[in-house]
Amino acid sequence: MWSDGYVTDIEYTTHYFHHLAPGHLRFVLTLKGLVGAAVDDAFDHMELGCGQGLTTLVLAACYPKARFFANDFNPAHVQRARHIAREAGLDNVTFLETSFADLEAADLPAFDFIACHGIYSWVTTENQRAIVAFADRHLRAGGLFSVSHNVAPGWSPLAPLQWFIRTYAEGLHGSSERRFREALGVVEEMAGSGAGYFAMQPAVRAAIARIKRESARYAAHEYLNGAWHLLTQHDMATQLAPAKLTFAASADMVQLNERLVLPDAQRAALAKFEGQPLYETVKDFLRNAGFRRDIYIRGGLRLSGGAREAAIAALPLALLRPRAACTLEAVCPVGKVQLGAAHAAMLDALVEGPQTLATLAGGGDGTSLVRAVQAAIRLAVAGHVAPCSIGWNGGADPAAVAATARLNRVLLASAAVAEPAHVLASPVVGGGIGVPQNARRAVLGTGDPLPADEAAVVAAAYGPLLRQLAVA
Repeated sequence: MWSDGYVTDIEYTTHYFHHLAPGHLRFVLTLKGLVGAAVDDAFDHMELGCGQGLTTLVLAACYPKARFFANDFNPAHVQRARHIAREAGLDNVTFLETSFADLEAADLPAFDFIACHGIYSWVTTENQRAIVAFADRHLRAGGLFSVSHNVAPGWSPLAPLQWFIRTYAEGLHGSSERRFREALGVVEEMAGSGAGYFAMQPAVRAAIARIKRESARYAAHEYLNGAWHLLTQHDMATQLAPAKLTFAASADMVQLNERLVLPDAQRAALAKFEGQPLYETVKDFLRNAGFRRDIYIRGGLRLSGGAREAAIAALPLALLRPRAACTLEAVCPVGKVQLGAAHAAMLDALVEGPQTLATLAGGGDGTSLVRAVQAAIRLAVAGHVAPCSIGWNGGADPAAVAATARLNRVLLASAAVAEPAHVLASPVVGGGIGVPQNARRAVLGTGDPLPADEAAVVAAAYGPLLRQLAVA
């Protein structure tokens, strides 16, 4: 069967994944002292298993000089993505209706970026091998492979739950969404009876509460697939090694500062594994990680000394929220972290427009730059700032401004969008940004108009920001 055990009778939910944006990847990689293959905005990008294709569509609009390819074996996903691309006039993106195995026969170029988000843990071993083989054939030297997967420490207590939901649902009739809801009802009944598995596993009880808040369409894709793999980071690195890929960094910005992730005693325990292959896996055990978003690199240049400092200093940041909406705290794995005067000053500076880390550091020695980097990481974790696009040089590319404007009109108005788009494309950050509904109504003129007084307040807050990000 063409589905190969994957849920296909209901479409996957529509999501944009910011950690796949080239500017974000470049930012993380540079802080790690690495340089990838893509040094400007004319690159080649592939997304494996793109779902509804929103991430690729947004990135294609932001980078009109680049070439984008994406595959999915669900024809409904591919048809919708192609329709949106056509309506938005995006001629630099190609959506392929094909399986991972059949990609071998496709006439495709070498890529600077290959993205594989939300796929690897949920496909068969044969498909995992096909993904690695594709990266081996098509990722050029210095190219980045972005992959996410479920992680054994945090997910292991839930493995019996997933098995039961999938196995029980296999004996039911109806859509995957309906079968999932019925199976979840049986789980809730067992949990309510005081069953030992649920009573002794707080993680399972928390998962059930979380599942009930999630879209049943999403949960069905998580729990009902025939393949479901829990991996350690060490497992992932071992499987990617034949493609000459090595671990570069976590794509999660918070992981750039381990003080935001682990308390002192756990960092001391982790330090014993510095430089060893098990370092990231030990960190996952310490933080009970259930999911990873990682960047692997095929070769790549390592910067040192002045070259590394210069590359970091040139990294640009942009504000994502109105200044008044930026609270001085960041929610991190170690808890809420309070932000101080230096963070407030950085936010104030970014109100004037995107700035490089060198400008935000205010000159001075390398110590000033280090402090600026740490402040930027905390502000990014708080969701207040984001790296700018690759190729940003003080202003957005006019072609990207035009392309993102066309795509945003389609996302806001098209009946072809499976769900209301939760992001709009910004050529400044080179990716998607969240725009609240009231800002869309007051600034972009979509939907029912707001009352005049409310519209004036919202427009005053969001208008300058959206114009700065070239969204309005």
